[in-house]
Amino acid sequence: MTATQNPPNETQATKPKPITLGEFNGAFGKFQLSAFGDLKRAGFSAEISHKVALDFGSSIGDAMRNGDDESFRNKVGKAKKDGEASIRISASGMTRTSKAMSLLRVVQTIEGLNKEELLNTRKVDIKTLSEGKNSLQEYLAESGKWASEQVWAE
Repeated sequence: MTATQNPPNETQATKPKPITLGEFNGAFGKFQLSAFGDLKRAGFSAEISHKVALDFGSSIGDAMRNGDDESFRNKVGKAKKDGEASIRISASGMTRTSKAMSLLRVVQTIEGLNKEELLNTRKVDIKTLSEGKNSLQEYLAESGKWASEQVWAE
């Protein structure tokens, strides 16, 4: 009896799934959406805002992974007549400051100063950010390069 040999499987190139701007999945999605909005209001493109928000989600994960058990708290509220209840969750953890965290800090600080009417705009002028190796300007350039290589949903 002769054994038949099947032809080798040909792998077909799969098309990357288009990324929908401002859409984030997973446990940190709402935090990432908040960061995305902050960055957009600060004048960053939607694509760069999306990339920075993705990186920020990673920073949140790192902080949670590094948090000690005592820092994690939750509180379940009393159920209403319709059966709904609130859950409050808090935690803190240390992580190495990422470029996404630093950029969001700048954005949130400027937004706060704008709300206090100490600044006329909440827009971030990229030229005023740190420059050089490992700088925020370099991070934004890398984020822009990443964004230009992605497939974005219409």
